[in-house]
Amino acid sequence: MANGNGSTEWKVVSRKHRTRPRLAASHVTGVGEVPEPDSPELVRRILRTREELRGSQFWTNCRGTIQHKAPTSVFDPIFSTVECETLCRLGFHLIPMNKEGRHPISGPTLAVLVHCGKALCNNFLWANWSPNNLARILLLSNSFEMLHIRTPNRVLQRDYVHISQVLDIVEEASLDSQCPSSLPIAEAFSDTSLHSFPMASLCTRSMAFWENCPPPFYLDLDEPELVRDIQKLVI
Repeated sequence: MANGNGSTEWKVVSRKHRTRPRLAASHVTGVGEVPEPDSPELVRRILRTREELRGSQFWTNCRGTIQHKAPTSVFDPIFSTVECETLCRLGFHLIPMNKEGRHPISGPTLAVLVHCGKALCNNFLWANWSPNNLARILLLSNSFEMLHIRTPNRVLQRDYVHISQVLDIVEEASLDSQCPSSLPIAEAFSDTSLHSFPMASLCTRSMAFWENCPPPFYLDLDEPELVRDIQKLVI
């Protein structure tokens, strides 16, 4: 999640309307498994992949879509020690606690929730449920349009209220269709879209719409991608 504190507004050049779970990192190496690389080796792999990506037309298209630079903060509850060390080596700021996606922004923000569960996106929207905040967000995640197609309306409206409420506001630019299959990491962008929330559309909703939306609550939610904060579940 990249978060800037300036007053710069996002510019999305090409937009249009239109899940796969993230596999948990293994901390135990079994017979036949490839051991986890050390931090320097992981850095080399990441830098090599970055250069491959930078040399592609796909990267050029993305740079034309997102016109901003900002400091970057990251979090995943299943980051291993080596992954944390690697991220620090690369200059990222690690968010210290599991907020289950409930991360309020403080400036123009690119939120990267690629292949994350619906609950994480729903929680992130709730944490920023105001026109001023949503207008400053670019959300890189699984396509909301495809989510709408694949999920029954009763489920969306019951469990993912905040996603459901912005379906006719959000604007999408698909990255899946722009990423050539020849790119080594093309699979990472499957079903991925860049979502923006135009202020003009946000302002068509009443003040009651923004004020009378309760926080998400998942009692028996079958959402394997959402790693819960155990401390919040202890009564």
